[in-house]
Amino acid sequence: MNTVPFYALSPVVDHWATLICLVLLVLTAANCLWRAKAMDSPLPVIILLGSVGTIALEPMVDVLGSLVFPNEGVRIGIDLIGRPMPLYISLIWVFYWAGGVLFVAEMILKGVALRKWMITGAAFVVSALLIEMIPLHYQMWTYYNVQPLRVGGFPAFWGFVNTSAVMGTGAAIILLDRLLTGREKWLLVPLFPCIAFGLNTAAGLPGYAAVSTTQDYTLALFWTTMSILASTLFVWIWGKAVCRPSV
Repeated sequence: MNTVPFYALSPVVDHWATLICLVLLVLTAANCLWRAKAMDSPLPVIILLGSVGTIALEPMVDVLGSLVFPNEGVRIGIDLIGRPMPLYISLIWVFYWAGGVLFVAEMILKGVALRKWMITGAAFVVSALLIEMIPLHYQMWTYYNVQPLRVGGFPAFWGFVNTSAVMGTGAAIILLDRLLTGREKWLLVPLFPCIAFGLNTAAGLPGYAAVSTTQDYTLALFWTTMSILASTLFVWIWGKAVCRPSV
């Protein structure tokens, strides 16, 4: 396998990335508090607090999927299993999960047909592909080893896996919220990162295993495609569980 890349990031890029991500986090937190008041429900706050725990998942996913961050020129947020992560990544994961899962949760609560659910999933995948162009351009992170179906440097299967995890976590949180009452609902805070990691690896494991163990492009292409298909199937299954019947 290829050696894990070791590279430096421009301190200017690190500064602006951290500042922009901090602003987005603050806006996300404010939105969650506002939505909690509007909904008269603690669910948005539970989602916000639960998303904080997902920070610890990043290095595990990175090792599995062959992704690495700059080693120099960055402020370090957390350092786990030998993978120091820039502070901006810690900030990204909070507003990424809180914002995405809250959007999905509210969509379910308002009532969504399966067709719209699947279209939303497709939109998430396209959005992931487009948004990744910015950080990849500035080398805020990089994918290494054989990663088939790259779009501007972004391996397409990651977009499907991430979409599957966010939509699945949103569905799971709503289903569990319906079962729990009163203070029991706050148990969703520690459960949130467990659900997110489990759903991410459930869809991503075939692709993760391939890109981290083989240099054979055809083999990697086959297994990353399996992750794409698994992700799509999972989104459909969760849609069947939470979507209202089409009128």
